[in-house]
Amino acid sequence: IEGSKWCTIAEAGGKGWVYSDYVTADFGGSRVVVTRRPANADIAVVAPPTDDVYTRDTYTGAIVSNDDAIESIGRPPAEVGTYVTEHRVDPVYLDGEVVTGATLPDTVELREIPDYRYRYVYVNNQPALVDPGTRRIVYVMR
Repeated sequence: IEGSKWCTIAEAGGKGWVYSDYVTADFGGSRVVVTRRPANADIAVVAPPTDDVYTRDTYTGAIVSNDDAIESIGRPPAEVGTYVTEHRVDPVYLDGEVVTGATLPDTVELREIPDYRYRYVYVNNQPALVDPGTRRIVYVMR
């Protein structure tokens, strides 16, 4: 996408979006990260989506489906951050960046926070708050 690091991809009959820092391609016989491609690389640059199917997440810049709009929770209360820090759990390691809107697999155990709607987990050593109903990350504690 013009002015962005997001790429649209099509594979095996499906279509989606991927952050170009995580994509490599063959350029002149060498494997190169797409964002570091040669200036003369034959990659189409497209305008951002303007239809009602996709929108850009205001927190991460990720391209998400409007059907799956990410709930914004803002910064959690200080006591939530303290609880998550003081009750650290073993991290799970998953491929990709830890971002708001990512859905965690059912195999990831979500930990309860007393008197709080969301659960927490450490993903790739990064604490994240998760909506237990959808298993989507709603806040990444950085």
